[in-house]
Amino acid sequence: MGKKLISFLGTSPYIECHYTYNGETLPPQKYIQASLAEGLCRDWGPEDEIVVLLTPQSKEKNWENSLNSTGLKETLNQTNLQAKVKPLYLKEDVENFEQWDLLFDTIFDVIDDNDEVYFDITHGFRALSLFTQTILNYAKIVKGISVGRILYGNFTALGFVSEVQKMPLAERIAPIVDLTGITFLEDWTWAAESFISSGDTHHLHSLTETEATPIITQTHSQEAKVIRNFTKSLNLFTENIQAVRMQEFPKSVRDMMQNYQQISQSSSNDFKFLHRLFGKIEEELTVFTAEDIIMDQYYAANWANKKGLTQQSYTILEEALTTSVMLAAGYNHWSSYFFNNKKRQNNPIVPINLEMVIRDVVKKAIVKIQHPHRQIKPNPVMERLFEQCVQLLEPYTDIMSRCNVLTEYRNNINHGGMAQSSIITPTNLKGKLNDLVLEIQPFFEVMSQLSAQWTVDQVKENIASLNHPIESKKETATLFVLLSHSLTEPQQQDAREVLKVTEIVTLPPRLQTVWSEVSPEHGVSIKENLKGIYDWILNYETDNKKILLVQGEPGAMVHTVLWGHQHSIQSFYSTSKRVVKETVLSDGRVTSEREFKHVAFRAYPIP
Repeated sequence: MGKKLISFLGTSPYIECHYTYNGETLPPQKYIQASLAEGLCRDWGPEDEIVVLLTPQSKEKNWENSLNSTGLKETLNQTNLQAKVKPLYLKEDVENFEQWDLLFDTIFDVIDDNDEVYFDITHGFRALSLFTQTILNYAKIVKGISVGRILYGNFTALGFVSEVQKMPLAERIAPIVDLTGITFLEDWTWAAESFISSGDTHHLHSLTETEATPIITQTHSQEAKVIRNFTKSLNLFTENIQAVRMQEFPKSVRDMMQNYQQISQSSSNDFKFLHRLFGKIEEELTVFTAEDIIMDQYYAANWANKKGLTQQSYTILEEALTTSVMLAAGYNHWSSYFFNNKKRQNNPIVPINLEMVIRDVVKKAIVKIQHPHRQIKPNPVMERLFEQCVQLLEPYTDIMSRCNVLTEYRNNINHGGMAQSSIITPTNLKGKLNDLVLEIQPFFEVMSQLSAQWTVDQVKENIASLNHPIESKKETATLFVLLSHSLTEPQQQDAREVLKVTEIVTLPPRLQTVWSEVSPEHGVSIKENLKGIYDWILNYETDNKKILLVQGEPGAMVHTVLWGHQHSIQSFYSTSKRVVKETVLSDGRVTSEREFKHVAFRAYPIP
């Protein structure tokens, strides 16, 4: 890893001139390579290299000394460079470009991993500029190089050779032109295409940090700041979709749209070539409003689907379905009044757990429409909301029935296809998603219109009416039994009286086997083994609070108790006392009977 200047040496009889580089007029030289050694490479170290590409003819005419001229080899030796000079010999037919692959390999092999590469394209064959871009882009990917500069000694700016020969040496001043902006623009084009095709903003964000940030530091460019702000907000927008962070999504949409407006209104020419690229990016984002939560979530699901983010699209679409019904029913916790966490914590009419309770009721209403014959009983105090949502959804039974696969397919993806009896191919997952995204759009549009009719005061009244009854949900409990044996009658009685359990649930046979027969072998993942049990508990429908009775393999116990704590599900264990009864037999022997009796349920202590 070091700096590397790569340059072609031609066969023409070069004329001495002064080259200028970075505002400095360099000593007269006939070789551009010698001027670059003085202007570019003077501070390079022994780990850096100047690579000169030679054909047999250019070696003879310009590399080695002749009777009337000092060659480039001797000229570079006289500069006292610390960097190494390395000649690289090419075939004579390089100008015909017929064996470009051999030339490509020759140059590519001289580049090391993570090099900072400088390319001089002053001399060489006609296609050199195209060839240079190709090999640099290839090396960026394969060897992780960075491009220092692409340089061109513009000797022709002085005129024809015959005219230059008549000029005094002091007047022969030619610029070394920096063409690195070409690869800079190509990098931005590639980054924009990456976003447009797959929604990946990594390259845009990285380029902003490496290109725009130094400009901000050096020149305080206002447009560079605007570009950096836009790409940062665009990156946050895509991260929220990729990680399915829908709580933060509205703000990221708003910030992104505001920052793009600043770019579109900029009159600066600092980055004028990027404006068209950002215009293409903006075309991807015009559907987002930053005002309509329902439609923005639908558009996020649609956008994720188009970018190949199938898992994210399924998740966002299913959750957006619940959100849309909740907002249309007048429980708009997304409004500015309810979205502020501090205000929500200090306001007694909006309990912290209320959002999840409302979402749970809405999901049950959706299931009721999808499965009208299924017995679904919401918490009695939530019946009004449940019936309201069912009534709201009745005109849309057909589309709700088609959405029934959302949960099935989403769960299939989240379990890696391992926890389902049916095999769903990637083609089926993608095809079904494409159909659903198109079919469900009119439903979201109607829900959006209904949501807009509710005022903030009405939403506050709706939520306030639910506040007091919510707490009653904690009065009774459903006990999930994670034991290797059945509960005794005293344990059942104690659970009902002390823990207020109205429902005792045992694991299905398959999951009971998983709990009772945890493998003792090395390398077994407790977390993966128990995932099916955890999902079953979370998906079990009950209006009670959920609690666990956990006893079994030590690792499984610890993991389950901590998992329950993370999901606000308290875990208990049964305490017991040992009763020993001794009996003296007629022959003098003594027998002992040991009996363990249940004493109480005790909550696992959580640090």
